[in-house]
Amino acid sequence: MIRKIVSNGRAGVSRGALDAAVALDIPHGGWAFPGDAAGKDPIPKEYHLQEMKARSITGCMERNVKDSDGTL
Repeated sequence: MIRKIVSNGRAGVSRGALDAAVALDIPHGGWAFPGDAAGKDPIPKEYHLQEMKARSITGCMERNVKDSDGTL
């Protein structure tokens, strides 16, 4: 059973996983790069992401991996 989906909310599978979590009422969240957006679309508030004060997206990715039991 999926307990929580952790993502950075960027384009592609990251957004798809969060969209599925919202639609299926699965707990979700994660860390996003400050002011990050996928293309021209801002990250929706319903994704419950926290903005990380990092100098690069790599810091957010590392934190999301540490906060999860598995990574795709």
